[in-house]
Amino acid sequence: HMLKLIGELAGYGVDGVCLALIRGVPLVLYEKIMVAGFKRRHGTDPRTLAETDPRWLAYQAEVLTPFFQRAKARLKKGQRLSVIVPGNEADCRHWGFDVATWVKEGYVDDVLPTGQRFNAMDVHEDDPTRLDFDYFQGLEGRRTIRLIPLLYTWSLYGSDYPAWRNHIHSWLDR
Repeated sequence: HMLKLIGELAGYGVDGVCLALIRGVPLVLYEKIMVAGFKRRHGTDPRTLAETDPRWLAYQAEVLTPFFQRAKARLKKGQRLSVIVPGNEADCRHWGFDVATWVKEGYVDDVLPTGQRFNAMDVHEDDPTRLDFDYFQGLEGRRTIRLIPLLYTWSLYGSDYPAWRNHIHSWLDR
């Protein structure tokens, strides 16, 4: 359904499509097809593992990554595929987002890492200190994409605007 929607949007002549992957995570979890595929691969039910088990996280990323390849293929020449992702490698891995592969393989044109943290209920909250800009800067293929830091204006912006501004300016200068 999402691929059809992306294709439809591309047909309107838009500059591109931006997928806000920080909203509504997880994108995949213990659906029947995911459980069955993991059992075939690893011989165990992923629901018996910790949700942070490296095999489970890698499997989620392996399932999600082809979606981004197919999404990019739905766009017309010159249209961009952008993704808004959590601001550090650990949070990306936790949700099955293999941003390093997406960048390296050219599946995305723009990456917008977000300064946030997830609370105990997995709700995202403003936290500029959690944006690991150096991780995204160092990705193989980074020079072929736009890297755009994204910060919320929920807390730090209102309580310490100079600090918020310094974060943004530091990353934009780099």
